Amino acid sequence: MTTIGLNSQAIAAIIIVFTALTLTVNVPIGILADRWSRKAVLMLASCFMITSCVVAGSSHGFGTYLIAACFAGLFYACYQGVYDSLTYDLLIEEMGNAKAYDHFRGKVQLYDGIALTIVALGSALIAHYLHFRAAYFLTIPFSLSALIALCYFKEPKVHKKEVNELVSMHIRSTFQAVFRKGEILWVVITLVFISIAIKLLLDFDQLWFVAIGLPVVLYGPFDAILLSSFTSGGFLNTKFTQGGLLIMSGCIALLSCFCLFLHQSILIIGAQTTIVTVMVLYSIVFEGYLHDNLASKIRVSAASVVSTIGGLLFLPVAYVFGRVSHQYNIFHATWVVIVIVFMTFVAGFKVIAQKSTGRRNINSTEKGH
Repeated sequence: MTTIGLNSQAIAAIIIVFTALTLTVNVPIGILADRWSRKAVLMLASCFMITSCVVAGSSHGFGTYLIAACFAGLFYACYQGVYDSLTYDLLIEEMGNAKAYDHFRGKVQLYDGIALTIVALGSALIAHYLHFRAAYFLTIPFSLSALIALCYFKEPKVHKKEVNELVSMHIRSTFQAVFRKGEILWVVITLVFISIAIKLLLDFDQLWFVAIGLPVVLYGPFDAILLSSFTSGGFLNTKFTQGGLLIMSGCIALLSCFCLFLHQSILIIGAQTTIVTVMVLYSIVFEGYLHDNLASKIRVSAASVVSTIGGLLFLPVAYVFGRVSHQYNIFHATWVVIVIVFMTFVAGFKVIAQKSTGRRNINSTEKGH
């Protein structure tokens, strides 16, 4: 953006428009996916990304780059909440239940994380040896590949069983499901805190390195290590999701937060990676808990509502984080991360405890019979 003449104010304006557009269209696109076709929405996502890359790669000023950012926002809105819903419904259609959701969703996240890590390293080489614009144009063939793969994908039809209700009823059912008292409300709260924690560390991770004077040449490799959290989180999710191990991993993430106060780069990146890894693990598990309580016809819609709530609440949290780090330093702002991770752990512990109690009651009933 700076190479095409954009100043800090223009960059901030683009980020604001991108964020506002994504949050605004997130829920309507989720409803569209449930009522129309999740496969088609994902195909639209690829088309939006291709358009964004063409416009951004060709842009020479604020107006064209803003258009590219808007198409990128539409891509993210189409992408969010769809893959986990597809995975859940595919398992129901193919296996008759979604008991293996954590395992297969973990695999999807594992491969996604591997790709993120490779690209984090590769993009630096592309920018150095080619040009920043090349990164946009080289994204196009990958988006085209996704589009072609989706053409051969057989979409599950579980959500199509009840598609005749009015849109207003669909919206009402979605919000009633998300804000229903009991376990699902705590699942939603946990997912919101998870999304805020992940975004805080991914968006502000380099502030710790700036504070300790880390050489810029190490930012790329350290970002790759942080993005590998999505790989390790997905891998761990294929191995265990028991309540006791989830609680233990939550304690490890909380303790890791205190390593962010230290002025050692290895300890800081290790702490960031550990926290995000646990949050990714939690996100997959609690996405499964969310879908366990949802009808298929509102699955993407509800996930979009949760994602939008997380995005909206992230804005004031990010403002507080930025304000504290500016007035004092990043190490004072670390307390914001600790509070968010602690709240995630508390809300998640309540859900895990409720599920453990439910399982004990079921087992007792079965023994009685």
